[in-house]
Amino acid sequence: MRTLLAFATALAPLMSLASEPVLPPPNHLNFIACPMVMDTEPVPCWVTEYQGERYFIAVQSGRGGSTGDDRVVPPQLLHKALIEGVISDEPRMCGGIVLKPVKVSTIEHELDPSCNTMLPSEGYRANGPRSLGLDGDPPGPRKSTAVGESFGPRPGYEERKAMYAKMASTREPLTITISYFYDSTYLIYPVEQEQVEDALDYAVLINASRIDIHGGRGAALLSNGEVVAERPAMGEMRATKIRDILIDFGWPKEKLRVSWDTEAKHNNGVEDYKLRRTIIDIVP
Repeated sequence: MRTLLAFATALAPLMSLASEPVLPPPNHLNFIACPMVMDTEPVPCWVTEYQGERYFIAVQSGRGGSTGDDRVVPPQLLHKALIEGVISDEPRMCGGIVLKPVKVSTIEHELDPSCNTMLPSEGYRANGPRSLGLDGDPPGPRKSTAVGESFGPRPGYEERKAMYAKMASTREPLTITISYFYDSTYLIYPVEQEQVEDALDYAVLINASRIDIHGGRGAALLSNGEVVAERPAMGEMRATKIRDILIDFGWPKEKLRVSWDTEAKHNNGVEDYKLRRTIIDIVP
């Protein structure tokens, strides 16, 4: 009896720890909320609220206005968004705490009429890239209404060409990882679209024996402990879309291998977005 009591006493702390919910680190903030747009000059500012606090998430930019790895594609009204970011110590922007880095995924397949809040500028200004021309209104020559504009091929194009030429000389394999918004197969312009082109160009350059495509299905661990998973077919949808693009570009169907995840995976709330991907392997 004494032995059983001693064992139960020793086990109690472990049971208590096991019952505690798994949460992201305190400085990581992952949540789903309505975005709000502010009428700031010279470009609109996007913010959101979570647990009574305002957070800055993006400035409005044109489709070609940002090409870096830390780029943020603005959300949309009438849709909630999945916000995944790290709380920074940067000064507030548009009255909100800055999340940096931050990933913003519009939940496009679900309309939410309550997500339609437009705020006055409140005296704030928001400078950022906003390209006009490719998708501007009105159409016209490429120009920018703000600072930090970026047009054309993303930085590193010539460097990539040189790298691929060197790799081709020894017929090295190449792996390219395509990233996505949550629950989406959309290839973001310009980086992800160019990556698919890079994969095909390199495969042609070395006359690859095949291209392997593997689609991933992700999940996100939210700050409240909830796990939200992408649709069950998302891995298959991503992989088959890349397959179809490569076939349309002229790559032989018989030199493609396609696979995908059915299980939704996350990284315990730390950069979960990195598992929303398709991996393309060029096999010599």
